[in-house]
Amino acid sequence: MNIFKIIGSCVYGPTFYEKVRTSSYVAPLKYFAIFAALMIGVAIALGAFFVFLPMATHLRSYVEQAFPEDLTITLAHGEVSINQPQPYFVPNHFSDSRKYLVIFDGNDTLTPDVEKNSTFAIVKKTYILTSSDRDRVNEQRMETFDSSAATTTFTKADLLSTADKIQKIIVPGAIIGGVLLCLFGAFFGSVLWTAGHAFYLLVPAVLLFALSYVRRKPFTFTESYIVAAYASIPVAILGIVLAIAFFPYPKFAYTLLVVLIAFANSAASQSESVQA
Repeated sequence: MNIFKIIGSCVYGPTFYEKVRTSSYVAPLKYFAIFAALMIGVAIALGAFFVFLPMATHLRSYVEQAFPEDLTITLAHGEVSINQPQPYFVPNHFSDSRKYLVIFDGNDTLTPDVEKNSTFAIVKKTYILTSSDRDRVNEQRMETFDSSAATTTFTKADLLSTADKIQKIIVPGAIIGGVLLCLFGAFFGSVLWTAGHAFYLLVPAVLLFALSYVRRKPFTFTESYIVAAYASIPVAILGIVLAIAFFPYPKFAYTLLVVLIAFANSAASQSESVQA
C-alpha cells in the first residue's frame, strides 16, 4: 500500500479500519514513525532553506546595514571606547521591535535599561547589558569585558572582511550541515515523537473504548488503541503543516479530531457490515 493511499484510508476508509482494528498495534506506530520522520525532515529542510541559508548568503549585506560607516570600536584592558560622542545610537533597520540595535553609553548618561531605551543592548565602559529573556520585561543580563584580553579594534571594513571570509565557507557548510541535520533530526525526532505519541494515544483510546459501547458492537481496548493510532496519522500531518504556517491548534482539538475520525470510520464500517 503506497503512502498516499494509507493517508487517504486513515482519513476515511471504513473497510480499511474494519480490517486493521484486529491487527497488531505495532503497524500503525510504524507508519506514524515513517510519517513523523518525513515531516520532521521536511520541516528542518524548510527552516534551513528559508531562514538559515538566506541569512548565511546575505551576511555581508546585514553588516552593511547594521554597522555605521563612521564608527570604530576599541576594546582595551576590559574597557570599550568608540570614536564618537556618547551616548551613540546604532539604529535598527531590520525590525520595528526595538528602535536601536545597540547604544554605546560609556559615560553612564542613560538609564541602564534596554527596554526603556528601546534597544537590544547597551554597551557601558566595562560591561554590556542585554535582554536575558524576551518574554520577561526588564529582565537583563550583564557581562563584563575581559581585562586580560589584547587590545582589539573593530571598524566596518574589518567586519565586512570577516563576513566575506565566513560567507565563503558557511554556505557549503550550511548545505552539508542541513542535509545531516535533516537525516539525524528526522531519525531521532521520529523516535522520540513516536514514543511520546504511543503514550498519548491512551487518551483517545479510552474515549473510543467508552464511545464504542454506544453502538451494538463495542471494541476491546486494544482495538480502540489501534483505531486511534491510525486516525492520529492524518491529524499529526495536519498539525505539522499548521505549525509550519505558525497556526498550531490546541491539544484538545488534536484529540477531538482523532476521536471524530476514528469514530466516524468505525460507525461507517459497522453500518456497512450490517447492510452486508
